[in-house]
Amino acid sequence: MSELGLWFDPSKCLINGEWVAPAGGATLPLENPSTGERIGEIARGGPEDVEAALAAARAAYEGPWGKVTAAERGRILLKLRDLVLARVDDLARIEAMDVGKPLKQARADAVALAPTCSGSGCWLCRLGPCAWPAGLGLAEHWSNVAKPLHWRLQPLTET
Repeated sequence: MSELGLWFDPSKCLINGEWVAPAGGATLPLENPSTGERIGEIARGGPEDVEAALAAARAAYEGPWGKVTAAERGRILLKLRDLVLARVDDLARIEAMDVGKPLKQARADAVALAPTCSGSGCWLCRLGPCAWPAGLGLAEHWSNVAKPLHWRLQPLTET
């Protein structure tokens, strides 16, 4: 558990399925913008971290992930929906602290993510390959997790 009580450590980078310290070891203070209170640290990834993440993404795409069918990717998004619903309160708390919005609004944003995952997941299960250009990838800070999470994950559904 992180000092924020999270199930992950935001002072590390998620690369190749592992939480690792940034190559340069740097972090940035994280403050709740509505209170100014220091609430933790986030990883300050640098060029080496980006290269490692891109290499891992390329290897996954050229390996097992590239062979996953659109229908299976859709099922993965439906599992993500279930995980979101199971962690709505956690996601809302993170969102409220990270961007300073009221908890009620942050919870509504977290709840709104679930049907977005369902819609994309069902679309992929029914229609097959999606329209993302081949090779498109995205690396992003975990900030503002609710609605933008879907936008960040959407490229993972490419075939």
